[in-house]
Amino acid sequence: MWRYVMVDEYQDINLAQDTLISELIAGNGNLWVVGDDDQAIYGWRGSEIRYITGFSNRYRSASVYRLRENYRSTLVILRAAASLIEHNRERLPKVLVPACSGGAPICFHSSQDDWAEARWVVESVRKYLAKTPEGDAAVLVRTNSQTAAFEGQLDLAGIPYTIQGAQGFWTLPSIGAILAGLQRHLGRNSSWKGLDYIQHPIDRALDRKGSLAERVRTAAAAIEAKIPKGMRKENVDEWVTSAHQLADMAMNFADASSFLDYASQQHRTGQSSSGSVRVTVSTIHQAKGLEWDAVFVCGCEEGILPHASAPDLSEERRLAFVAATRAKRYLTFSWAESRGGQPTSRSRFVAEARRGLAEEQIDDRSSAVGARPRRFKSSKSQRSKPGSHAAVVTRHSSTAAKVHCVEHPQYGVGRVISIGQDVWHVRFARFGVKEVPGRSVCLIDGSC
Repeated sequence: MWRYVMVDEYQDINLAQDTLISELIAGNGNLWVVGDDDQAIYGWRGSEIRYITGFSNRYRSASVYRLRENYRSTLVILRAAASLIEHNRERLPKVLVPACSGGAPICFHSSQDDWAEARWVVESVRKYLAKTPEGDAAVLVRTNSQTAAFEGQLDLAGIPYTIQGAQGFWTLPSIGAILAGLQRHLGRNSSWKGLDYIQHPIDRALDRKGSLAERVRTAAAAIEAKIPKGMRKENVDEWVTSAHQLADMAMNFADASSFLDYASQQHRTGQSSSGSVRVTVSTIHQAKGLEWDAVFVCGCEEGILPHASAPDLSEERRLAFVAATRAKRYLTFSWAESRGGQPTSRSRFVAEARRGLAEEQIDDRSSAVGARPRRFKSSKSQRSKPGSHAAVVTRHSSTAAKVHCVEHPQYGVGRVISIGQDVWHVRFARFGVKEVPGRSVCLIDGSC
């Protein structure tokens, strides 16, 4: 029998592991455990926090040592994290003391929509890397399906990045299944991995009449109807959400061929395994145990963080705590006022984190002002979104002659070459000349 047993990450053990530990220490009781109940984020796979919160009651002769000094994060970051996690009632009270004082104010940023959020975050990452040659940064999200916008914007900015221990958007099964179907539809050799059990419904959906986006939307619905039984609900949501997000992206392309070309380029060149990579895109679960100088916690909205399908709000709050405490020097909470065309509500976790900060410790950019580039004004009041000004230009050729620069959600900024009834020809810096639907671009006042 083992004389001494040590267990690390004790907050993550489950019933089977607890039973094994009890058997291993039978007869001597020499057990040493290390863990943090505030970082228990694996309840969805069977872990139970009660083992660590009730440890002293089960092992009454045990000594407890609270490791309070934090060597990673600044005082400001720890205050925000503490203010957040204190809203969980069933936890072991503790106060973290930073090894360093002070710290930069925490940024709270609101964007008009998810596309604008990704654009602002990537631009902020670019500026940070430029002024901090030795620094690194992480974009943390709740689900894999959120990474697509950030992957695209990082690629447009020419910033090498890596997906940390998680599937990128372009490698998700639901995405591969639809793109493989589009390749079959065009008679191309398949370079995407499909889902054999759903190939025929996808093919039928893509063979229907209608726009590219409508056909991709129908394929997404086919995937939703054929989800395998027993799949974890969060994975189901991820598959379905990503498939419909692909349909949203398809609206920005003139045809299936150009959409496939873009998807292939994103899949092929988006990530980099070079040792010089300083930007990581990761789900929060995969980021546990890691650290970066600057951390952007994105998608801080009700339904995402906390996730709509999560059964335990306390665990979602612990997940937000883990995300915040990955940051060493700079921390940003970011959210969008609409996502996928639907209005959103800011996460309750944002207010909880702010509550513990003094006014000078907050960099408040929650008005969404400047989230998108400045647009040309039209004679009619229109919301600034892709296509709103494109319609005006199509109707008034005199306006088109004065405007040269547009912005596309996937291709970035480009110069208009010619304007047709529905399709524009635009020269993009990194993608060359592309045909794009007029509704998919925004006119911008600036250099291109």
